[in-house]
Amino acid sequence: MKKPSLILATIILSSCNSYYFPLILETPQAIIDQFKPYELDQDYIEQQRYSFISAELDGLNATLMLNQIDDGVFKWVGRGGIILRTYKGFIIETQGLTNNVKLLDPKHSIDHLQANDPRTLIYNLDDPMLFELPVNIEELTISKKHFLVDLYAKQINWDIKADIVYNDKGMPVSTAQTLHPFLGEISIKFYYKY
Repeated sequence: MKKPSLILATIILSSCNSYYFPLILETPQAIIDQFKPYELDQDYIEQQRYSFISAELDGLNATLMLNQIDDGVFKWVGRGGIILRTYKGFIIETQGLTNNVKLLDPKHSIDHLQANDPRTLIYNLDDPMLFELPVNIEELTISKKHFLVDLYAKQINWDIKADIVYNDKGMPVSTAQTLHPFLGEISIKFYYKY
């Protein structure tokens, strides 16, 4: 009977004097602080040698570097295999996210939208896989510096919004867009280095 009492007393005394106790309380806050939204400061922006975007999705932030421009399609690459492709600021494809999307025939579709000649857009989604999802235009607002479109996929009851702001040169400076039915809105700021 003395052995269990001695073991219990040792456990109780050693737990009160644990070195790791403060670490247990501090760790969750440290983890939370890592994922808070951030704003890039001017020094960081000026120090970058290449064009990049700052993206926020579901409270998580990432910086992606411009990897390639192919016939107006910008390929932005980040850590962990994350790739975003944009055309005129509109996100046309994602890779490496938990749920990805791809707009089929993106240049033709976006050009028709911006020419105020709306057509049905066709999307492929993954996780769950859904191919050739038709998406119709609900509302469209176009100006030289602003492009706002509301889309609707009736088949799965999915509302899509894209809000793109352009600079004086016609380059996108910010985008807020719905990506996937299972993801929130992504917000992007574009930073160009010429």
